[in-house]
Amino acid sequence: MTIMKVGRPNKFDRSQAIETAKEAFWKQGYNVLTASQLASIMGITRSSFANSFSDKQGLFKEVLALYKQTEPYIILVNIDEVALIKPKLAEFFKEVCRTRIHDQGKQGCLIVNTISEVIGSDDMIANDMETVMLSSIELFENLLNRGISNNELPSDYKVNITAKALVTFNMGLSNLSKVLRDEQQLWEVCEDFLITHQLT
Repeated sequence: MTIMKVGRPNKFDRSQAIETAKEAFWKQGYNVLTASQLASIMGITRSSFANSFSDKQGLFKEVLALYKQTEPYIILVNIDEVALIKPKLAEFFKEVCRTRIHDQGKQGCLIVNTISEVIGSDDMIANDMETVMLSSIELFENLLNRGISNNELPSDYKVNITAKALVTFNMGLSNLSKVLRDEQQLWEVCEDFLITHQLT
């Protein structure tokens, strides 16, 4: 009879460990951190790290899942079917401005930072970030199509181009917020962008 060995249970708070890793990636970047360094920062053994997350990329995927639940993008997810999209877009960008200004470390957006860091240097994580970017474009496309359906936007509205413009603008806003530390001024930039694209 074969006796199967049962692995020892993880004796750490997984949610807290992922939160700690998120802060480390946010402050130090993706490339500079090794799996061993992350395990140490998270307060777990290297074997627990491997058993729980497999590798650094596996951990980062869980960090991204957590991060996206706490970022302003959550405002645009699962919007009520009868809700107008223009006020939601304004709410989203106001929250981006508020969040970035209250970020005392001037760290900007973890996703934007990571895209800038890994594209061309780490193909595996770069593919993950490309997926995140394409899903963001798709999210805005769906919202804009809803805007057409509920007559907020004209039927010939350039949905695909504007969706890409919204993602591009938001990425730039993240970087701008690191040097322009005034919430009202950031919002004025956003408001002008929304007006230009008939989104107010």
